[in-house]
Amino acid sequence: MIRLASDSDCSNLAILATLVWINTYAKEGIKQAYSEFVLTQFTPDYFRSLLANDRYRLWVCEEDDILQGFALINLDSAIPTACLSSDYAHLSAKDCGFEVEKLYVDSRHQGKGIGKRLLQAIEQSLKQPYWLDTWVENDANGFYQYLGLASVGIRSFDFSGHRIDNNLYVRFAD
Repeated sequence: MIRLASDSDCSNLAILATLVWINTYAKEGIKQAYSEFVLTQFTPDYFRSLLANDRYRLWVCEEDDILQGFALINLDSAIPTACLSSDYAHLSAKDCGFEVEKLYVDSRHQGKGIGKRLLQAIEQSLKQPYWLDTWVENDANGFYQYLGLASVGIRSFDFSGHRIDNNLYVRFAD
């Protein structure tokens, strides 16, 4: 079942976010910087603060009281237009809509259509284009391409002294 998150979901969201983040980004193993990031970032209070903030929407997918995945939407975040490739340089932030800040699915439940269903629920609810970014080494890139999101650029940032490149994707309004 897909529904909007509630306060009672926050502990499970914190654990799932930590699990997915570590499995995705800690390819070579656990480093101090990774531990510090997830332990300070993904707390139940962090998720409670998101639920209390009108800028965010948080959908969860659960079955039999098992949290399988979630999608976090930031309604105010604008795509970094300076990072758009030349083919998409004409786009404005408004053309790209809101940000899907996180789409996390437990690896035990990947391949079951959960990510697709979460995105469909968001599309049906908000009826706007949206954008997201994904680490270039993330397996989810194939998923977003399969769903038909347009690859519109690359955004780079520093994490713990390392350059991280993320692909930018947009789902344009139908």
